[in-house]
Amino acid sequence: MSDWRLLLFPREKREWGEAYLAEFGDAARLSRLIVQAWRLTLQEGDHMKTVVNTVSILNVVTGLTLAVFSQVAMPLSRVIPLVALGLATQGAFTLWVALTKPGAPGWRQILLGGQTLALVAGIIGLFNATVTGLSSKDLEYGPLAIVTLMTVQAATTLYVFAASDERDGNLEHLTD
Repeated sequence: MSDWRLLLFPREKREWGEAYLAEFGDAARLSRLIVQAWRLTLQEGDHMKTVVNTVSILNVVTGLTLAVFSQVAMPLSRVIPLVALGLATQGAFTLWVALTKPGAPGWRQILLGGQTLALVAGIIGLFNATVTGLSSKDLEYGPLAIVTLMTVQAATTLYVFAASDERDGNLEHLTD
């Protein structure tokens, strides 16, 4: 697997991407094939795995976009780059676990601890944003959307982690 885009395919559909690249070369546009592979994966019933991976990708993209935006639009803000780093780290680590199935000891505790902290922070943030917005009659949708994304990422990952029957350190159901 020499092309990084092949990692975007569900594991059981990666041979599609490899065959497509072999047939059409490196200039091939894999986007439609990737979307089709994810659609078929959803139809096969791997809903939670797909939700976790998709929300992880959204977290990484949102975190990177927020980091760039904070440097351009609000260069003196200190909180926004930290939120951006947190979102990108949360999404990237979950994707790394889902795609590589690490064998090193301790990664499950890091995943569980990080997602639990993110869930608690997200619930507090949702409560704070809602109460503040309702009391001032001016709901801020940007922070609310970011906190919601962080909370959904944490909740879905913890759900999949808790639903895991593996006790040997692998989240096989995320990558099968």
